[in-house]
Amino acid sequence: MLLVLLNCCITDQKPANQTNVTKYTTSPINPTKSEPAKVTTSSAVKKPTTTATSIRAAATTRRIEVTSTIPGKETSTASVLDIPIPSNTHCFYFRNKDLPECSKFFEGSGFACRQYYNPVCGSDGLFYPSACWAERLGTKVASYSQCESMKRFVRDLWATKRLTGKRYIVPSPDIEFVYSNVNDNWKSGTWIRSQLFKNPSEYVIMDFNVFVAQGANMSTSTIASRTSSVAKAGKQKALMVYILFDDVFPEHVLLDWTKKYEKPLNDYLRQKQHLREPTQLDITPVVISPPEGVGRPKNLEQFLDPQQTDKVYQAAIRKAGSANYAAIIISPIALGMQIRHPGYHTTWKNTTLILTLSDEYVSYSETDRIRGLAALSSFHSVFGKLQHEMLHAFGLPGDHGLLDSGYFLDYFNQNVDKTTGMKGQSKTSKCDFIAVSPDYYPMELPDNLKTTVGKEPAELAKQQSPSGNCLEGFYTGELLKDFDLDGEYEIMYKNELVAPPLQRSLGWMDVDGDNIAELDDKDPYGGFKEISAPTSEGSTPLSGFEPLGEVNIGDCVFEKIRLTSGQEGLAPLKCAEFDSDAVNLYKQVRYYWVPIKKPYGTVLLARLG
Repeated sequence: MLLVLLNCCITDQKPANQTNVTKYTTSPINPTKSEPAKVTTSSAVKKPTTTATSIRAAATTRRIEVTSTIPGKETSTASVLDIPIPSNTHCFYFRNKDLPECSKFFEGSGFACRQYYNPVCGSDGLFYPSACWAERLGTKVASYSQCESMKRFVRDLWATKRLTGKRYIVPSPDIEFVYSNVNDNWKSGTWIRSQLFKNPSEYVIMDFNVFVAQGANMSTSTIASRTSSVAKAGKQKALMVYILFDDVFPEHVLLDWTKKYEKPLNDYLRQKQHLREPTQLDITPVVISPPEGVGRPKNLEQFLDPQQTDKVYQAAIRKAGSANYAAIIISPIALGMQIRHPGYHTTWKNTTLILTLSDEYVSYSETDRIRGLAALSSFHSVFGKLQHEMLHAFGLPGDHGLLDSGYFLDYFNQNVDKTTGMKGQSKTSKCDFIAVSPDYYPMELPDNLKTTVGKEPAELAKQQSPSGNCLEGFYTGELLKDFDLDGEYEIMYKNELVAPPLQRSLGWMDVDGDNIAELDDKDPYGGFKEISAPTSEGSTPLSGFEPLGEVNIGDCVFEKIRLTSGQEGLAPLKCAEFDSDAVNLYKQVRYYWVPIKKPYGTVLLARLG
């Protein structure tokens, strides 16, 4: 069951050439694992430069044989490779903009290229987030796709054992790139993310942290978790509970507007979830007074304790006359609420509990059109926030990184070429932008709030446009627009943006090339396998390594390495005894190392977090 608490007040993506033309009405209704052996060592390899401020990567490698990470296939000798990313990738983190090596990454007060993800493989064999970045950093585009070297890198990271003993064989991993998030409350920096859904309700996220503010750089972090709600759930009955602390809206207005805004919410989910059974909510709205002991919200984390939540739930189902709901949405409504983070996600009785709050409410008026429009504008944000918290329930990490990149026009002033990510030359007004953006929906105003062209309220600023005039001036930033050029304004509603990077991560799109979205695929990600082995190994702290050359011992091939601490050992590249540990090693990556004493020396087995 999904329990969503919305402290409501109002505040993706279709194909780029598709425009929303459906207009939703909001007219009021009534309430309702050897011996000593001869050792041969090859010439040492020069130590790579890997500092916190200069992360270097080369397209060349010492050998071309690569370990197959797919069970049943012939395994060749592993290699010591370079990460296939450009030099100074830490410069994709906005806070590093003043470092001298980062000058190419910035222009004026912002990035030289838009924060946009349509990956390309450069002629240097390295990964770039877009063609714009390849050109800016001095290379040409070889292909508009992930480099094979990048795919191999991510496969090898998945195949390397974790400290837990688990490893993953992922023939076709999803690969996303996150950068520029500077929010102190969440993970920020730049990292490569690969998310894997084991089934519709269990997933694993692996991040290769290039440079992050909240963790160890040039290392991985892996998190296994469960969704709170299954995305491919089909139609779900939902109970939406409004707790009316103040006389902000008449009951019939909340009931009617809820059913009207349900339509674009479901339409957006249906378009984004390329699944056989996309989630669709059938919402039953109810309005209740605060139950005894339930006080006004001061912060979302402490708004309702379990007992209070139960009181709200019981009061709501009594009024609704039914308890048969797959989702519960609770939305407190009160005037004067000033809560910094109007969204919260936890669980209650094994049920998803989401609290979300509008920044500010305005009391509705049936007769004062400006107050009525301002109230509708404040209510307007409720469904965008509801959809945002639903994304968390479906597996969106709390860092929100994948909400900040993608090949879509996020904001009207991005003005980018959707193939190359290059900045455009023309400027588009917001009024014209929302006329073609696939992320906006025109919502028809209630009869008593109808606003016509030529009779605009003086309190609202007017923008004239051949795509339809716009009116602005609401605290929450919404616009009214004559979207269909019929002489009447509509309020323009936008859901939380969902671009391809997030769709792929959540399993809503095809990743492995079989034209089946991964959540619907019987063999997702090319037929991945999770391999587990109990372990009680001791390991070194995270450490980089210097490759010193190959060592042949009997039938085994090792790479002699020196850790940052000065400890030396042998990393298996091909050896039956260490078969599952012989994977490609990457010079810039910091690993945990498990020492195994052998008559011929200390074997160091690479592990990831």
